[in-house]
Amino acid sequence: MKVIIAALSLASLAVVIAPDRQALAQDLIPSRGVISVDKNEALFDTLSALYATGYGADATWRSDDRALATYRAELRGLHGPAAEGLRAYYRNLPPSSSPETISRFVSFALVVGPPPNFPALLTRQELPPDVLGLEDFNEKLAAFYAEAGLAKEWALFAPQYDRQIDLLEGPVSKVVISANGYLREVVNTTTGREFRVIVEPLIGSRTNFRIYGARYTVIVDSAQDPPLDEIRHAYLHFLLDPLAYRYGNVVDTRRKLMDVAARAPRLPSEYIEDFPAFVTECMIKAIELRFKKLSLRQLDDQFDANDADGFILVRPLYDGLQKFEQSDPAMSFYYPNLIESVNVNSTLRRLQDFKFPPAEAAQPAPLEQLANQRSPIAQWMEQGNDDIATGNAAGATTEFGNLLKQDPGNMAATYGLAVAALLKGDAETARGLFERVTASATKSPAPPVTNTAAASPPDRAGSGQSAPESSPEPSIVAWSHVYLGRIHDVEGQREQAVSEYRAALAASGIPGAARLAAQQGLQNAYHPPTNNSDVPKQ
Repeated sequence: MKVIIAALSLASLAVVIAPDRQALAQDLIPSRGVISVDKNEALFDTLSALYATGYGADATWRSDDRALATYRAELRGLHGPAAEGLRAYYRNLPPSSSPETISRFVSFALVVGPPPNFPALLTRQELPPDVLGLEDFNEKLAAFYAEAGLAKEWALFAPQYDRQIDLLEGPVSKVVISANGYLREVVNTTTGREFRVIVEPLIGSRTNFRIYGARYTVIVDSAQDPPLDEIRHAYLHFLLDPLAYRYGNVVDTRRKLMDVAARAPRLPSEYIEDFPAFVTECMIKAIELRFKKLSLRQLDDQFDANDADGFILVRPLYDGLQKFEQSDPAMSFYYPNLIESVNVNSTLRRLQDFKFPPAEAAQPAPLEQLANQRSPIAQWMEQGNDDIATGNAAGATTEFGNLLKQDPGNMAATYGLAVAALLKGDAETARGLFERVTASATKSPAPPVTNTAAASPPDRAGSGQSAPESSPEPSIVAWSHVYLGRIHDVEGQREQAVSEYRAALAASGIPGAARLAAQQGLQNAYHPPTNNSDVPKQ
């Protein structure tokens, strides 16, 4: 764990669980820092179990991380009493959308203790609503943890998580410092409250935010292009949530405005039921606008959009914040003045004839919109990796084959096509493709490939000349050597296999999982598993 700042500012949140509607839960684990970037083994284990059930075929991934893709494929291919019991348990759960499903299991992971037993840390009365119905999942998870050897998997992935934590620490620190500076707050370290950012690539591209009692948690998939706006939004909740309840008598003087906001079809119902939470959300939206450098036209557009969604206090709170910026007290003292700056009668007159637009069908998430705008090559690569993860060898062959027709020198696609060939049991084609990857790494001519049209794609645009090969990533070079070693072992060519394992260990930037696989190959000849699920992590 990286402790960002041991002393910074006050707060508590109401977006998910408001302090006055649920008793503050005791700290789930001992505090090691008020604000931190961390990893969570129980979350990793819970999501691993979830993917073993077959969940995730329609998940959206921010990157084409082949290590995680192959790990998910391994999980789906596991067979054993615990794995089968896990799948039966999952099938018996009430049907839900993919985001709802992963949200439930994320919530579960955040309110249980560490492996191997994952003990419940809250009473049933204290559990968040979406965890109800999963109380008996602890036993299933503990059995699967032992059967699947998740302790070893965590040991392999943890160093990668630590590197992501190191990269994310700086950006999160800047978010914290800028928010504290704007609000002129200093974190009180004696309240037991914590704000954590957890790195978990298995979460997919959807950022998750949870508040349980005094603990605020944001879960992101990586430090690559981190969702800093969402992290700032969550941290502002951490700072501001308690104030709406501390100054509840002042907040209540503006409650009449909820009668107007409640008419907005787009306003989430939880805000209609919790006016302090509504005020806090409007205040955070106003602060976020203060952080942006917008023209007057852009600012008016933002005000109109917030009004349409029912957040009718954003406009007057924005004006009140201008006076706050010119004052001296911290927000924890100025807060009543800011609330009182909202003129009830003026706001009612402004919205007297306002026509709130109807609720609209759900729009594609920004990441999904970007996905639709990506080049065909990027889409083929992502779909091919997803097919590998789900064991869809035919689909992966098609996707990587299409990509290679457009970009014949793409070694990542060549590697993917090789793995797909292995999944189909075509070792000869796989051998030729893996050798092409390793040859490209040494700048030597690629050996001929047989038995697949996709492995020998046509020249680019019919030019008559092959496109230059891309420089392969160190991870796929290392894994190509490992795969070649295993193919030689299966064919009884132990000397050649040892040579490939040694070449893998000599590759620069070899991933930890590939290093372990190569070392195991040197110690003992490889024997294919009976369930044909051996697609190792890169």
